[in-house]
Amino acid sequence: MEVGCSCADPVDRAGIQVVRVGNPGCASAAPTGGTATPRRNGRDVIGLLEMAHGRPATVYDQSMMQIIGIGLDATEIPRIADTIARYGDRFLARIFTEGEIAYCQARRLAAQHFAARFAVKEAAMKALGTGHSRGVLWRDVEVVRHDGPPQLQLHGAAARRFEAMGGTSSVVTITHTDTLAMAQVILMGAGDR
Repeated sequence: MEVGCSCADPVDRAGIQVVRVGNPGCASAAPTGGTATPRRNGRDVIGLLEMAHGRPATVYDQSMMQIIGIGLDATEIPRIADTIARYGDRFLARIFTEGEIAYCQARRLAAQHFAARFAVKEAAMKALGTGHSRGVLWRDVEVVRHDGPPQLQLHGAAARRFEAMGGTSSVVTITHTDTLAMAQVILMGAGDR
């Protein structure tokens, strides 16, 4: 979704226009402190939108949401493959949940998927501001996937830290090459905290 002022008429592929709040130099923009208004065919649109290809997208009221943590990590796939070869199930059981192990082992390039999940765990710990400390364990951060993009599921001390931060949702992005897996985790919370 593109963001800009209404005079520039930004419209995404689904025909949704978003007006930026308090855009200086634009007479049609909402005053500073207002709320961005998504528009479709000149009419206000709020809540869940049906995007192209039948995928839903949520329009966030930015006055109600804020980023409370960001983490980024890159993990070398050969390093994870070597560690799995050396320590086997002992390593897997210490770092990954049963669901993650089952998911990765069902893939042709299991080490690539394990490395991606390892990167998510590292990125999430950075976003939480704990690293691998304050009681946050590897298995407290889980990557789940149910017919869609990967999602973060927190347990134990990681879940308690997320709640204490005022967290309400998260976004996980994973990418990889033949030798490197990268992940970014964004934690979001209520804007009034």
